[in-house]
Amino acid sequence: MPTSREDSALIRESLREVSLERFEARILELAEPCLRFTSRRATVPVGASKLGGDPDLPPDLAWPVIEGQSLTFLAQLDLVELARLLPSPLPGQGRLVFFFDRSDFFVGERACRVMHVEGDVVRRRRPSDHEPIDECALTFTIGTSLPRSFTPFLELLGPMTEAEQERLRDWDIRDRLGGSGGHHQVLGYPGQIQEDVLITRAVEAGFEPTSTATLHQEARRYRQLLGLDTDDAAGLQWVDMGACWFLIAHADLERQDFSRTSSVVQFC
Repeated sequence: MPTSREDSALIRESLREVSLERFEARILELAEPCLRFTSRRATVPVGASKLGGDPDLPPDLAWPVIEGQSLTFLAQLDLVELARLLPSPLPGQGRLVFFFDRSDFFVGERACRVMHVEGDVVRRRRPSDHEPIDECALTFTIGTSLPRSFTPFLELLGPMTEAEQERLRDWDIRDRLGGSGGHHQVLGYPGQIQEDVLITRAVEAGFEPTSTATLHQEARRYRQLLGLDTDDAAGLQWVDMGACWFLIAHADLERQDFSRTSSVVQFC
């Protein structure tokens, strides 16, 4: 699905402001539609999209566990609602339910599970020892997403001077693309607080590059499935004003296989 004319024009204008207009065509090719969302504390009907509270799962589905540690429920997305808003490779039915091991942020890169559940669901109580995340309803807006860090995509943009690379590193148009949707996001590109998130995913997966170009190529195999920012309404904190990104390989998303979804946490 192409980006809107309005967002394409905004990107062109912004690139002219920082003297990067000669890369306009290639940067527009990288632009992707996404869904950004805000939260408000509320009681959410069973099956609806939400952040926090207790998940809606099939009654016989085991609660996800990694190495004996039960995972914390973070969010669920109603895929029927999302399909009405934005055509995408996501399944058109059921829900995606996101869990994470919040017991140790320093091993959080792979400590997650994403479940695609269909059919009848019931509200399941979280384990009593879990840190509570307040239940919040979600409001979605369609936006346009561009890489926060263009590092993995430099080879696709073509030859660039050091000055142009510096201007591109400083260029951040996120707040102008997507209105008031905030920094929670479905699909599109992840944000960044420390290192490039896609490159971090490739390294944490054990990829051993033979060159910078091969590392960037490996990083481009992944995309954001869900990005969760620090959220005051839900009482969701990622240490010091951090965020968590759930990442999936493009090929796995096309197959609608969420079993290898991974995560990266960064904080200030």
